[in-house]
Amino acid sequence: MNTLSTHTNNEYVLLMTACIEPKNLNRPSFRATPHVRLEDYKKAFEYWLNYPDKRIKAIVFAENSGYELTELKKIADRENIYKRNIEFLQFEETERLPGVHYGYSDMEIIDHAIYNSKLIISNSIIIKTTGRLYFPKLNKLLDLQDKNQYDFFSDVRDFSFRKFEKHYIVTTLLIIKPAFYKQHLYDIKRALTENTASHMETLYFKILRPLRQSNRIQLGFPFLISTIGIGAHSNSDYASLKKRIEAIGLFILRRILPAS
Repeated sequence: MNTLSTHTNNEYVLLMTACIEPKNLNRPSFRATPHVRLEDYKKAFEYWLNYPDKRIKAIVFAENSGYELTELKKIADRENIYKRNIEFLQFEETERLPGVHYGYSDMEIIDHAIYNSKLIISNSIIIKTTGRLYFPKLNKLLDLQDKNQYDFFSDVRDFSFRKFEKHYIVTTLLIIKPAFYKQHLYDIKRALTENTASHMETLYFKILRPLRQSNRIQLGFPFLISTIGIGAHSNSDYASLKKRIEAIGLFILRRILPAS
């Protein structure tokens, strides 16, 4: 890869959220085996270590099952060609009640990392990724972040056409400033246990949509973001023709039939 040398004062920290050995699956998953999931995380971790954008100063790998991370640490020692600061965080996830969406655990990981990471500091900008996935066009989003200094930047599905509508944040890739997260998103996961929301994605949308007027919030990427990896529950390749057509269709619907 060619090095992407963009000058910026932003301190980007890539936060990879991970669960290698899921214990609280409330719905079937094709990628529930620790060995399979570990291979996914290893591939993504190696990709990010070699990602040539020097604006990414650090990588935090935050994992909530306590699974052995020796193989990932070896990759960090071997592949860290850009000399990024690397941090491994682990804790035991809270047992979810039956029916509580798995997004609860992802939000718990972010909460934990925000307050326990030594690399995420007040002037950091967090790039939160679902740890098994990676996004080759991330650098283009960072260009926009540098220009606009968003507090929160994500993709969204927000459209309405007759009885067909979608309203949720795509949480596989988020760009967030820590202060904004602490003020508006920290510990909102309790809404899932209190049955005031069903999914992480719709809960984020419900909270963030009204804040757009008074904060620097951008919901919706202005171009298609290529996602690389395998969906855990669908077992479908994001790079497959079917998934790419689906992504194009949802992108077009958001642009021509916006709900807000």
